[in-house]
Amino acid sequence: VGLRGELEYHRNDMKESLLSDLGADPGTSGYWSTMYFGLAGVFESMREERSMGWYLLAGGGMYQIRPTVSQSGVDLSVSETKPGFNAGAGLRFRLGSASVFFEGRYHGVKLDDVNYTFLPITFGVAF
Repeated sequence: VGLRGELEYHRNDMKESLLSDLGADPGTSGYWSTMYFGLAGVFESMREERSMGWYLLAGGGMYQIRPTVSQSGVDLSVSETKPGFNAGAGLRFRLGSASVFFEGRYHGVKLDDVNYTFLPITFGVAF
């Protein structure tokens, strides 16, 4: 069992159907960017003598969510910072003093009139 500090950046394109539902003109593009800073508790099953193990994690922190829409060379964006939570699971493979991990995690943030959720799949190297 452990605790880890986290800083993450995510960027996801907006679907054309969402932009159309919002009344955007054809040719409009957009994306969501999310900056997350927080803490996660980690429960890990990997023992020292094993080269592979799984883990569960859950945490919370502050999320800065910034939708950006581009039309005819003009960008429009707003930013909102709210608390949120996350939970997920991963696999870790030990490679000498480093390790490689694959992780899936659900993130949820309650904005003023909508729930903002996403599920990134992460690959990383830890030293």
